[in-house]
Amino acid sequence: MPRRIYTSEKKYNIIMESFQNPNITIAEICRNHGIAGALFYKWK
Repeated sequence: MPRRIYTSEKKYNIIMESFQNPNITIAEICRNHGIAGALFYKWK
């Protein structure tokens, strides 16, 4: 399975989604975008 390359803009949008939707868990955001929780926190 090839590695995905995320642009800075895409990373920013995923992180901002967690701030804009406080009722959604980080796990749900990661699941929706197909990324691991550890990767999300690394970006953050």
